[in-house]
Amino acid sequence: MSSDSSSEEEEDEEEEEESDEPEMQILPEDTVIKVFGIFKSSQFDRIDNNKLAKLGFTFTSDTFYEESSPEIQLFNQQYFNQNHVYPSYYATKGFDIVFDVGMRLASGNKLKQTFKNGTSYRLESKFDYTKDLFKTTSNKGIYILEYNSDLTINRLK
Repeated sequence: MSSDSSSEEEEDEEEEEESDEPEMQILPEDTVIKVFGIFKSSQFDRIDNNKLAKLGFTFTSDTFYEESSPEIQLFNQQYFNQNHVYPSYYATKGFDIVFDVGMRLASGNKLKQTFKNGTSYRLESKFDYTKDLFKTTSNKGIYILEYNSDLTINRLK
């Protein structure tokens, strides 16, 4: 009798274990799944870009590089002609910062006053200055980007 009761207990335990786990379900084909990240960290580099594109991976970034932009093509060509190499991330970022500050100063207003004039977009950077708690000014300009199915990246407005 003890062997019968122990086998019944085992069956009860198995049923309990099964009921604790959620049942796997298959989603209908027309279900759209999107993956969002605060930024595209190195963890996402381990995932195939085709999979990220299929999931419409959406993330934030402080830069957005659109190769087809005439401004970027002109900058790259002029930089290449001058330096015999294409610009690095840092060269383009440095240009964007200097150009943004130069344009703000050329307006004739004090630099801090120009920060209130709104957002500016440069080659691959966005500048949206705000005052923080301790009255320091910082750039809060970010892009919201999304992978397309053809592996291009689209800037969301």
